[in-house]
Amino acid sequence: MRFLRMKTLLLCLVALFVGAGSASAAPKGGAPADPHSILVKFDRSAHSVVVKLKPGESVGQALATYQSNPNVAYAEANVIEQAQTLSAPNDPSYSSQWSLATTHALAGWDTYPGSYAAPATPQPPIAIVDSGVDSTHPDLAHVDTADGANCLSGTCASSTALDDYGHGTHVAGIAAASANNLTGIAGVAYDAPLIPVKVLDSTGSGSAAGVAAGITWAADHGARVINLSLGSTSYSQTVCDAVTYALSKNALVVAAAGNNGSTTPFYPAACPGAVGVGATDSTDAVPYWSNTGSANVFVTAPGVNILSTYMGGGYATESGTSMAAPFVSGLAELLMAQSSSRTPGDVERILASTSTKAGSLAYGSDPKGTCTGCSWNASYGYGRVNVYNALTGTTSTGPDFAVVASPASLSVTQGGSATSTISLSNLNGFKGTVTLSTSGAPTGTTAKLSRTSLSGTTTATLTVATTTSTPAGSYTVTVKGVSGSLTHTSTVTLTVAAPVPDFKLSASPTAYSVRHGSATTKAYKITIAPSGGFKGTVSLAADGLPPNLPGKWSATSVSITSTSSVTATYTVSIPATAAAGSWPITVTVTSGSITHTLALTLTVT
Repeated sequence: MRFLRMKTLLLCLVALFVGAGSASAAPKGGAPADPHSILVKFDRSAHSVVVKLKPGESVGQALATYQSNPNVAYAEANVIEQAQTLSAPNDPSYSSQWSLATTHALAGWDTYPGSYAAPATPQPPIAIVDSGVDSTHPDLAHVDTADGANCLSGTCASSTALDDYGHGTHVAGIAAASANNLTGIAGVAYDAPLIPVKVLDSTGSGSAAGVAAGITWAADHGARVINLSLGSTSYSQTVCDAVTYALSKNALVVAAAGNNGSTTPFYPAACPGAVGVGATDSTDAVPYWSNTGSANVFVTAPGVNILSTYMGGGYATESGTSMAAPFVSGLAELLMAQSSSRTPGDVERILASTSTKAGSLAYGSDPKGTCTGCSWNASYGYGRVNVYNALTGTTSTGPDFAVVASPASLSVTQGGSATSTISLSNLNGFKGTVTLSTSGAPTGTTAKLSRTSLSGTTTATLTVATTTSTPAGSYTVTVKGVSGSLTHTSTVTLTVAAPVPDFKLSASPTAYSVRHGSATTKAYKITIAPSGGFKGTVSLAADGLPPNLPGKWSATSVSITSTSSVTATYTVSIPATAAAGSWPITVTVTSGSITHTLALTLTVT
């Protein structure tokens, strides 16, 4: 298996400004905004008014609605004002780093580290397991080459791990380029030491053995965060074992979710314990190429048109989940530096509970079970990371709930029934009562709930019962939950199939035992029972007995014209001279393409 760096999408530099929104579409700089309201100035109003958002509506959606209204003078985000002493860094290209503004990095940095001065205590290292890092770059002042390694062969050797491809240097700058140094850009964790570990060659390719060895090296050399902007759809136990080993060494593993536009598991992001990161653009949309699904996406982060360092002392703009992963790695390093006792699990819970619920898609139950009350979405994971929220411990949404149906797919034949358990997922401290109702059951079908309200940890049973007249097909049964102004639904796919004509066999008895030297006959009663409206003629045959034990059918074929069972008798004659032994008898009953067999036994002792 070969591991490849994430394919980048080289886009025109002008695209940095496309989709960034109007001046009123988002808060300026790093200031966070109230996720539950916006400010609107109507033409005839003396002052702007506070407009509360509808349930499930994002700030961006509300702003777009009011800004398109001809009676509105302006609409803007309801910025949360706060005392802020940290000014924007003096890096010349800081204003081009839309990702830092979107995630409120400056407001977060004001909380921690609080300044651009050199930290008084050693900072947790980030390992860049990639194509190496250009340690001579003027904006990468904290590269720890003494702990670097080259692991291309599958065995690591101490090395400065210089970059000969460019990818690793670009990743490194996003995570930890120096800030306020009058040079280039600012990294998310601008004081963090970087351990360069080379696992990708000059073409951007590497092996599972090299990646696993690089992860292990990084964990053994003190990395608290390990960034993996690489991957493959091929599973490697060796790589996933290395991820597990890194976690045991108290290192958080952050990996790119992949650029295949697929839900297919992408490794190492899909390895147990890894934090998979999908990409978002400047409008908080998930690009078509960013992988989705629970196996790949834990959170999302800016990954489109990202300006960062490049080998040779330069800078480049690239796109991909490769760019999103180091953004999360940098934030994870800040969280560990902020509190040295934090574990990888602690950081995961903070990321999950504080990420912004971006996009217009609903967030539902948490498939990963990371934190109490957390909600998750297949495209965004727990949301798009928010530096300010994470460093201040601010949760991203208010109390809410999700209605969950398990299983979410039911299959029955006409006249049959099936059940699904309906449970309540209480999000962000939700403590209300949810009223349930159903809709969408097809004609001739009932969908009944064992209870019509849920609270706390109670559950309800949904029973879907069809009749023989229910049309065959696939249907969507919707369970709606309402609590005050909150409404959420869960769907159950019901597949109704027509019964398949068939028949079943039984015998009475299935075995006889007779004594040697006594002539006798034994009769097996074979019953054929139709199902699914079977009608037709069946043929009967038996084999397995020696020639001196002849068997005879009462009829070698019988007709079935109703729902009633029919019988036939198979009689075996046992002469006094029959030798002792045991013989298996196989009864075969056939009708067209349908064949069933039945096993009988005759024993002479």
